[in-house]
Amino acid sequence: MKNLSILSFIFIIAFTGIVSAETIDYKATIGEFKKAEALTNSRTLSSLFQESIAQALTSGNKKNTVFRDRATENARQAIAILDKLIEYYPDISKFYSSRSMAYAVLSSLVPAKRNSLRKQCREDADKSIELDPGNIEGYISLFFVDDDRSYLETALQIKPDDETANVYYVFSKYVFPSFQSDSSTLIQYTISELERIHSKFPANTLILFSEGILLLKLNNKEQAHDVFEKSLRIDQDQPAVKILYAALHEDLSAKSKERYLKDTQ
Repeated sequence: MKNLSILSFIFIIAFTGIVSAETIDYKATIGEFKKAEALTNSRTLSSLFQESIAQALTSGNKKNTVFRDRATENARQAIAILDKLIEYYPDISKFYSSRSMAYAVLSSLVPAKRNSLRKQCREDADKSIELDPGNIEGYISLFFVDDDRSYLETALQIKPDDETANVYYVFSKYVFPSFQSDSSTLIQYTISELERIHSKFPANTLILFSEGILLLKLNNKEQAHDVFEKSLRIDQDQPAVKILYAALHEDLSAKSKERYLKDTQ
């Protein structure tokens, strides 16, 4: 259902003779689009966010260059695929919004070209919205590059139940301020907001990751350990969460061993 509008558009231009049916490979077009979407999306940005937080919290932790190099190459591949699709089908909103997300990802990975990449992201996001005001992915991309919560508010007016828009709205309003605050009241309230949104989107590991980080700020290591473990049960492919979980596991195990030795003396 997700790609129905794209397929319908291709069918219409073939049927009306704008492009002959012989020149269109429906399966190949949809396949290439799905490949581009899989290569880079909002989840990639979530992983980059996790990696940067883990690096800051874990002393001596080096940047995960393998992950970042792979993400950079994936974003470039996605842009190359979408460039070709847009060349053939310049009026499909989803192609522009997906390319805008790829540019958003690349802008966070290549600081030297950040300004130009963000400019391209904005142009594609604006074009996707122009072609289809109901395609909220353009608004989400604009939020990523401009850090303006009003884009998420617009997205949620259009699609109130969209997972990505809901999660990043909570992040923008509560989580990011809590990361920079020492107020236990604010942090506790943010954790309650994360638990609320997690009940709505139980498979979203970014919510659990953020809850774990805030529990660490409260020095609640055991609960943070359990939250990270829960996140890894949902998705093992989270390098940053694995780093934090392993560090906590080692720390808690050592303390448990110390308590045992003390009790048996």
